[in-house]
Parts: sequence; C-alpha cells; structure tokens
Amino acid sequence: RFSSQLSIIKQLSQSLPKGWVLYVKEHPDQFKLHGPGWWYFLTSIHKYRTKEFYRELLKFNNVNLLKHKVKSQDIIKSAEAISTINGSIASEALAYNKPLILVGHRSTPFGLCKDVFKVTSTNQCQEAMNQIEGGFTPNYSDFNKIVENYFFELKDIPYQFSFNLNKDL
Repeated sequence: RFSSQLSIIKQLSQSLPKGWVLYVKEHPDQFKLHGPGWWYFLTSIHKYRTKEFYRELLKFNNVNLLKHKVKSQDIIKSAEAISTINGSIASEALAYNKPLILVGHRSTPFGLCKDVFKVTSTNQCQEAMNQIEGGFTPNYSDFNKIVENYFFELKDIPYQFSFNLNKDL
C-alpha cells in the first residue's frame, strides 16, 4: 500500500513513456486552512505539504504542477490517462472512459471496475503505462452497477458543518 504521494509521483514519473508529462494537481481543499468551518483540518496538519515537498516534486523533469483552480474536466479531456490514490477524479475518469491508474484501489469502490489499473508495485505501474501507450481502451461497462451497489444519496438531512471557534467552544 502506498502512502507517500511523493513516492507515487516518482514511480509514475519513472514509468511514463518518453516524451510524456505527468501533471500533478492538488486537491482544492489542500489550501483551505483559514476559512470558517475548516478548523478540523488542524487535527491533520501533518498531512499538509511543505515547500520542500513541492521542491522535490519539481526536480522531476517530466512533472509539472497545475494550479488547483484548473478544472478536472479540462485535464481529463486532454489526458492519455488519469492516476489517483482514491480521489473523486476517479469517477470522472471512468465517466470519460479514460484509462485509470488507482494506487489506493482497495479504498474506493471504483477499484472494483474491471478495466481499472490497480497498481501496487513498480512493475504493475510500468505494465499499465505500456498498455496505455499501446492504445488501451478501457471497458467500464460495470461502472453503473458499481455505483448502484456501493453508493447512496443522503436526502433531506439538515446539517451545517460551519463553526465559529470562539463562539462554539
């Protein structure tokens, strides 16, 4: 199981076909520490990136960092493939029928889709890249069934997760 995003980025970078570029986009919530209601992120402050993380990331000559405001749909449309640990971009990649490399396939129901690349080793990552470069076209015909079986919608639940620390504590 992978937990270091920098290690995952390194592995993907080293597995890319010659001339390809890996574009890395942070989750939009990565930079939301100061707004109301985001106080709970303080309990996981150790998960936030340091400047050193980005310096290391930019040392790879085939890796570029995208601004977090870039729309995922724009990325997916022009991408040869999408990779994520278990982010919501997985469902978008499946909807656009793009090859998907999941590093955390056991932590998301999308890992159950038959044509998703479930990567747990360097060899599997390289094999996935080779197939994608060779023109692999996924068949996600089981996508809707997985959504029906593993997802549900919360309806009519009034809640508010916004707190004022000075007032509520």
